[in-house]
Amino acid sequence: NNDKYKYFGRLIPSDAGTARAVVDYLAGLDVSHLGVLYVNDPYGSTFHGSIVESSISRPENDRITVKGHPFSYSAGKSEEVIDLEIQQLAATGYRYFFGVLYDEHYEVVMKYAHKYGI
Repeated sequence: NNDKYKYFGRLIPSDAGTARAVVDYLAGLDVSHLGVLYVNDPYGSTFHGSIVESSISRPENDRITVKGHPFSYSAGKSEEVIDLEIQQLAATGYRYFFGVLYDEHYEVVMKYAHKYGI
C-alpha cells in the first residue's frame, strides 16, 4: 500500500539481482566456466536463466560459460536423477558449481557431489 507506507521499499533483492551478484563475484575470481544444478520448477529455472543472462550481459572477454543441469526430486523418491545430473556435472571438468535447490535436496546433493569429487 503506497499511500500508507510511502517510504517502504523491497528489502530482499530479486533473484535476478542475486544472480547478477553471483556472476560478478565469480568473474572477479576469474571463473570462466560454471556448472549450475537447479531444481526444475519456476524458481530454479528462472534463477538459472538469470545466471545465464547475467553472464551474457558481461563484456565478451569476461563472460562465464554456464552449463545448467535441472533435476526433479522429492524427499523419499529415487535419488537416481540427482546422481545422474551430478555425475554429468562432474564429467564437465568444471571446478565451480552453484546449486539452486531446497533444504530437502541438500543432503542428497552433497552425498553425490562428494561421491563424484565435486
